[in-house]
Amino acid sequence: MAYLPAALCIGLMAMCLPLLVFGLPGNWAILILAGLWSVLSGADFGWAFFTPLLGLAFCCETLDFVMGWFAGKWFGGTGKGNFGGVVGGLLGGFAGAGFLFGLGALPGSLLGAFGGSYAVEHLYGMDRKSALRAATGTMLGRFGGFIIKLGAGIAILYLCALRIWESAGTP
Repeated sequence: MAYLPAALCIGLMAMCLPLLVFGLPGNWAILILAGLWSVLSGADFGWAFFTPLLGLAFCCETLDFVMGWFAGKWFGGTGKGNFGGVVGGLLGGFAGAGFLFGLGALPGSLLGAFGGSYAVEHLYGMDRKSALRAATGTMLGRFGGFIIKLGAGIAILYLCALRIWESAGTP
């Protein structure tokens, strides 16, 4: 019976989920840990299990990027401003992580995306009102992408944890 190692692995996977708040690849980390469990425990989960989860993680990463990018464009932003939003979001996430026991990373990331987009748009000649509008779009897109990735991460975590727990009970 390998329930203790399984519980530890599932706990590690659960700790990867908050990485999404920082813009880091938490879903990929969960899948890597599940893959390591599959190999090290001898419980071969197989490609039929991992392929849809890998596809889901890839689609969510793509949607996260695309939503932030196109929401900024939809609200009148430029490619440079959207890039500023990506960099600002990462920096804001790390800066905000020190507040509210790490929960400040999400607002920091959103404010960073807004600030980064606004600063670059304004720096490259966009008037204040248009830059504010573009920055708002970038921030809303980033939030929507985060929600999608978080939902997918919860599903990936659940499915992997269930498979790991089941494999721990088999000899």
